[in-house]
Amino acid sequence: MNVQHLQPTRSPSGPMSPRTTWFLAATLILAGGAVIVASILAADERMEAPRWVAAAAGAVFLLGGLAVINSYAVEQGVERPGDRWSLLLGALICSGLAAIAAWIAFGQGERRFRIGGSLPLAWVLPTGVTEWLGRAMFGLGALLVGLMMLAFWWRLLRGLAGRPAREWAPLAAALLATGAAALAILQATGDLRLWPANRGLRRALAAPGLNDADRLLLVFNAKLANPAYLRRQARSFGQQPYQAFDEEALLKQIRSRIAATVVPPPGAPLNVVPIVSGREPTIDGRLSPDEWRGALQTDLGKGSTLYVLSDGRRLYVGADVPSDTTDDGFDQLRVYYHLDLAGVIANERVHVSRSAKDAFASYRLAYLPRPGRPPQALSESNIYRDGHGASTMSGHRQFELALDLDESGLHLGVPFAAYVEVETDPITDWNGRFLARAYAGRLGSPTAPVWLVIGGREHP
Repeated sequence: MNVQHLQPTRSPSGPMSPRTTWFLAATLILAGGAVIVASILAADERMEAPRWVAAAAGAVFLLGGLAVINSYAVEQGVERPGDRWSLLLGALICSGLAAIAAWIAFGQGERRFRIGGSLPLAWVLPTGVTEWLGRAMFGLGALLVGLMMLAFWWRLLRGLAGRPAREWAPLAAALLATGAAALAILQATGDLRLWPANRGLRRALAAPGLNDADRLLLVFNAKLANPAYLRRQARSFGQQPYQAFDEEALLKQIRSRIAATVVPPPGAPLNVVPIVSGREPTIDGRLSPDEWRGALQTDLGKGSTLYVLSDGRRLYVGADVPSDTTDDGFDQLRVYYHLDLAGVIANERVHVSRSAKDAFASYRLAYLPRPGRPPQALSESNIYRDGHGASTMSGHRQFELALDLDESGLHLGVPFAAYVEVETDPITDWNGRFLARAYAGRLGSPTAPVWLVIGGREHP
């Protein structure tokens, strides 16, 4: 019998020396650990990606160091078909890489890519094309790495199927420990909150004798105790990401319940927003007559017209502003609602600015009572994930926006107070210095709002 055929195969390049193995592994582990620590402690202005993305990159380096130890220090460079630790580490590394590439390709926000090489493509291609080209490349990378990840997990699970507990228990324990460490890191970065305050908040919200106004204040105060939220609020409005906080989700639930109980004052006229089907407006900033046929039309003054309709899931608002014929100035459509809700929320509002894309912004203003002192004003941005808005200059200014009813807390058949402003070029002096805001149309006001109700006769 030929003994040579019974020997495991070695890598063609041969195993690394012990010194090289441990040096490389230590370098990867220390670098990965440093990146994870930085993802937790670094100042917000130094973060160009969400903290979990930086933590995932650090985890990939750290796991790479463990893979080097497993392959060369433990296995001595020998490739064993039954080495399930290599499969687990490969699956975890590919999972981290796939998550990072997917965020770059599909995540919200602007992406900046630099094109190198001998061809001057960076000068020829517009910025938007460069961004989408980079996103497409990372999307392809995310797909390929995702397929590798699935292959690793499949091979690992198939190899463990039907095996005794002594073989899969250590791997299961390592996987659980990895999951616990990942949750702890996400907790420390502020991207996930598992600390006892959250459980305490839910217990407090369930206490007997509380009304929803009390619960609203509890959630606001809990959010103000979240370090990640305070870091977010310290940024400028334009740099604040979407509020993916547990407290914000709870706040929206409570706010929605309160909004469902709002009753207009006696004698207040109701403006019915019709529900249409089959021809929802395309939010591109261009008002097509067919899109807005059957909509509630309201004169805003100065020749401007407001259009409002719904498809039962979203609220659509358009504004035609013939008096605004210049492509500069502070052009903006603003819609305010949830006015003085429970004595805490002063308003929620959406803005559409002067852009054919990414023109939508969402805000909330609240006043939190403080014993013996004036209420604390809390102004928040980026409270909606699903809103869209656009504006164009087609001879004159036009605006369009869409709101998700569930996210914005607006209900079918339930009246709500609102007011609308359309701002145009400001009033300036002879030297072009700002003197005052100017408006191309208004509907209602904070003290005298109009009342709308979604759910009129459906138009075919």
